[in-house]
Amino acid sequence: MWPAPYADRMPSEVEYSRCLDPGKYQVLHERLQLWAAVVVKAGLGRVEAAQGAVWRDLLPERDLRAATPTATWWLRPSSTSALPLLVVAHRQEGGVWMGAGDPAVPVVRLPVCGCDACDDGGALLAGELDDRVLDVLGGSFTHVRLGDARVVGVADGWSTNSDLAGQDVERLLAEARSGRSPHHVVHGTPWG
Repeated sequence: MWPAPYADRMPSEVEYSRCLDPGKYQVLHERLQLWAAVVVKAGLGRVEAAQGAVWRDLLPERDLRAATPTATWWLRPSSTSALPLLVVAHRQEGGVWMGAGDPAVPVVRLPVCGCDACDDGGALLAGELDDRVLDVLGGSFTHVRLGDARVVGVADGWSTNSDLAGQDVERLLAEARSGRSPHHVVHGTPWG
């Protein structure tokens, strides 16, 4: 892992338009492969090649033209009630996309921005990746779609692309997790 390069200074303007070492983000894909090895060894799931462009729904339309995955694979749970995890290594910034469910909905894209100025260091990225994997494996990941609005719940909080009030988001997530939601929901049980 590499340290946060801007812990003691602000990045320069030129650092917002470049990434001098996109290969450093390969460690994220390698970390996901380690997660897969642990899950398989524990008997909680299996690795399976992802066929076709199952990853396309993980990206906003504007990013599809530039998308060039270098590897795509599933981490499938042994339990039929748990969510599978889709892993996509990509050329842009050398990072990863992760999705949950089949068909997959977005879990996280790391790095969010691969420019040098937005680099928060390897430890922060690895922690974010681990948290999102644990959200899926632990059964806390919940994705609710209401038309164009999306609500995503994870172990340490929630996010939404809408202007829903906090109590409305909490209610939607509670309904989704209890199986009472009238909306499209992607949610599963813990893997173990």
